[in-house]
Amino acid sequence: MAVDQSENTALYIIMGVYAILLLSVGVFAFRLKKREMSNVSASSAHFGGSFNPVFLTLTLIASIFSGYTVTGIPAEAYRAGFGSLRWLPGAFVIALAYLLFAPRLRRLAVERSYSSPNDFIKDRFRSPLLTLMCTVFMCVPQVLYCTVQFSSFAYNLAGLTLGAVDLGTGRLIMGLIIFVLELAGGMKSVVLSDAIQGTLMLFGFVLLPAFALGYYGTFGNLSEEYCSNCFFISSNSSLGACPESCEAEAPSHCTMSGCMPQVAKLYSYPTWTARFGMLWFIVTLIFFPLNPHMVQRMYIARDDMALKVSSMILFLMPFLAAMPGIITGIVKKVVEQDWPVSSQKASAFSGMCIEIMGKGTFEYFIVSVLNCAALAAIMSTADSVILGVSSTITFDVFKDILRPKATDREMVYMGYTMSAIMVILSIVLAYYILPPDFGTVLTIQNGLLGQAAPAYLAGLWLNVSTKAVTAGCIGGLLVFLIMFIYTQSADVPPDITLYVPDIIWGLGANVIIVFLGYFLFPENTYEENNERWGPRLSSTQIASIMGDIKEPSYWVIPVSLVGVVLCLPWWGAEGADMSELTINGFPEWGVYMMVVTGVLCALGFYGASVWDPKPSALKATAAAADAAAAASDI
Repeated sequence: MAVDQSENTALYIIMGVYAILLLSVGVFAFRLKKREMSNVSASSAHFGGSFNPVFLTLTLIASIFSGYTVTGIPAEAYRAGFGSLRWLPGAFVIALAYLLFAPRLRRLAVERSYSSPNDFIKDRFRSPLLTLMCTVFMCVPQVLYCTVQFSSFAYNLAGLTLGAVDLGTGRLIMGLIIFVLELAGGMKSVVLSDAIQGTLMLFGFVLLPAFALGYYGTFGNLSEEYCSNCFFISSNSSLGACPESCEAEAPSHCTMSGCMPQVAKLYSYPTWTARFGMLWFIVTLIFFPLNPHMVQRMYIARDDMALKVSSMILFLMPFLAAMPGIITGIVKKVVEQDWPVSSQKASAFSGMCIEIMGKGTFEYFIVSVLNCAALAAIMSTADSVILGVSSTITFDVFKDILRPKATDREMVYMGYTMSAIMVILSIVLAYYILPPDFGTVLTIQNGLLGQAAPAYLAGLWLNVSTKAVTAGCIGGLLVFLIMFIYTQSADVPPDITLYVPDIIWGLGANVIIVFLGYFLFPENTYEENNERWGPRLSSTQIASIMGDIKEPSYWVIPVSLVGVVLCLPWWGAEGADMSELTINGFPEWGVYMMVVTGVLCALGFYGASVWDPKPSALKATAAAADAAAAASDI
């Protein structure tokens, strides 16, 4: 049955205005890109840039906290309840890992004039095979990551338009917009649009759960003893009508609404499978900063101080970005029985937005703008991912392997081609990857990405040889494939990967092989030269480059990782009802997790704050980047 769209007229007007604003950003970015091309190559103007702390921080926020955060976290909270609190230490680990990788990769990019996200591997190990493997490990997961953004966009747009725009059309709209913006301004389109979306999303992350708790009650109210605030409603309602009230629960068509303890399994203590799932979910997020678009953010910082500021702010985001989605999903689960069926069927984020918009003119306007920002931020993240993959493939495969003598223009066109391929793949796969699956997809994505992590970690910090790292990558991939095929067999006991998933088996094999290879295969001692970088980059040279810089307090990283493991709910009986062991509506184990995460965020913020780049480290990325900054620094 068709739903009346008359109440959405103002929303469509706001969305139209927002679309015009994004197109204006694209035009402005195109002009910046054209002006920069008079000083640097076309590929540098398309894939690079130089951005101050404000723009760098906002593009980081919009790139990290978008599709997974806007749609995935509320959907998981709606489905898994307080188990979704795993996103708090998960978001913290992303910030912690960024602090581990960013200072050294950024400084090496300056000193060695890196352009591709994978240039460190090429410079450090000088192995085409290892470079190709790391390119695969870094780029293949991006297809999943980008697909999540397409799926998230389509579900949110369909929910907001009450089904007027179906999922397939939503995916096509997103693909068209981001491809046009990338053609127009490249990295500048992404960063400038991220600045708008990031700002509005920060306000929205605070306002939406505030509206939800204000209108439907705090967790403390919704979990009061005997559920004094609850009521009974009829489940026999049409698609667009609000359910009718019931006097009691006796009629078969009446259900309870507004009572957290009555929601099935909401307060059940996590099973052991769920606990280990939380652990491996968090472990795999350590590798998130190695996503190509994240490495690009390290390169495009105007200076090291800009990167320091953005790294510090990331430690605030677990509670500013992840917590609002958890609140939104749980509140919808508890009170949605009182909503029209159309709002109940919408995703957790969209359903809550639809109901809040109906509360008043101010709420309608604020939530409408938030929805536009959320949709646009999802597009910006997808655009960042696509740009990161196209850059990596263009430089590491097309330029270095397939066509070494490619012209600068051919490289830009190759980037456009890869972007088109990524858009098509994401549209197709988005039919099969749904919002409740986002957490699982993120684990697989980061697990595959983690196969490249030992190469980066060992290469940045140890005197490790090319043989050891290459053997680790090959061994880790083989173990993962063997375990994956083995566990898909019908004859295999289902609990073989109950506590340790396939991805972790492969990652563990990679780490062990690299560790053994560190002792068995000494680091290369010969000085291999090439036209671009000269002698091969060594660990001794890396230490020399970082010599005049006071790096972050790296001791906070192992301490924080231990804290993350200890904050997980290990001690309770699985499946136990914890509804009577709550603090303001949160289970006690959840409060413990939130408090420990808060302490760890403060510790991480301190670790980043002591990072002190010396004046010599505060230069632009290279002589060419100086010229680019003069043309387009923002």
